[in-house]
Amino acid sequence: MDDVGGQSGSSPAFEQHGLLEYFSPIEVALGLKLETRVGSTDPLLDRPLDDPAEELRTSLARLLQSGPVSIAFSGGLDSALLLVAAVEVARREGLPLPVPVSLRFDDAPEANETEYQRGMIEELGLDQWCIVRVEPGELDYAGSTATHVRQRLGLHWPPATHLMVPLLRASRGTTLVHGQGGDELFVGWRTWPGLWARRKVPSRGHRVLRGWIRERGGHTDAVVRALRHPLPRAAWLTSRGRVRAGRWTLRSIAIEPGTRPEYLRWRFRSERWRAFQATMSAVSGSEGVPIAFPLADASFVEALARTSSFHELPRDAVYESLSRGRIPVHLLRRVGRHGVWRCRGLIASRLVSLR
Repeated sequence: MDDVGGQSGSSPAFEQHGLLEYFSPIEVALGLKLETRVGSTDPLLDRPLDDPAEELRTSLARLLQSGPVSIAFSGGLDSALLLVAAVEVARREGLPLPVPVSLRFDDAPEANETEYQRGMIEELGLDQWCIVRVEPGELDYAGSTATHVRQRLGLHWPPATHLMVPLLRASRGTTLVHGQGGDELFVGWRTWPGLWARRKVPSRGHRVLRGWIRERGGHTDAVVRALRHPLPRAAWLTSRGRVRAGRWTLRSIAIEPGTRPEYLRWRFRSERWRAFQATMSAVSGSEGVPIAFPLADASFVEALARTSSFHELPRDAVYESLSRGRIPVHLLRRVGRHGVWRCRGLIASRLVSLR
């Protein structure tokens, strides 16, 4: 057996859905999908395109014209953008309104976003809203739904694929629209480990970063630890296995293109995205519900890559522009998951400017 876990035996689920081909033994052992090949950064399309906001609405219009649409609505910015744009298109074209579908975790109060969800629903004047209540432990990684998905799909990416199952089941008879792709679009290439691996930060970067964060009242310890230790801490591997895994991880980070337009074009051709698409195709097929990711639509991504004004804007300003001002300010400015990502983007932008 190899130091990083050895070959995993195939199962009927692997052979049926063809997902095993997307994972190397080291990825199986590490529990991560890495990038191993430098992909193309050529334009996704060579035709003229509208502005990104209109291209997103064109993509949603095609979905709405093909039949009823449900939108996975968490209350976050990605799902809010899709809901706002889809409602706008439906009303403009005289099509049936999309139905937002939200999960409720009664045993996880920290995951409760009801306030933001309700505010958005009321702002849009929607009458229909499907709320799926999740039983305690139902969506745990060792819970019944995750076990069902593993038995059906075998190895898959991402590990939280089972969270799609209740959304898909609540969306039967419609196409489920999901906001996956938002982080890849608006966060991805700014990640700190990538900046360090590509040597875009000078050797004095740690000291400058500490001072810059302290000036803004932030906490530096966790940030600096993350920068110093960008590698996964896979305690289940041997020491030799961790070294090999670290080398593969750094190589995966270094493969990322260095500019945002290149990154956008590369990300949605990447090995990780292809593995994600294959997994989503398998799980949606097993539930009999089609699923769509408009934020990963080629015309929208290419329009964003071509629009230089978007590349330097803070994330909340990008969402405000793409939603044409329809996302409420309290949702754009709230502290939470979005606040964490906004902080990362601001810090990374500052690091790039220090080159």
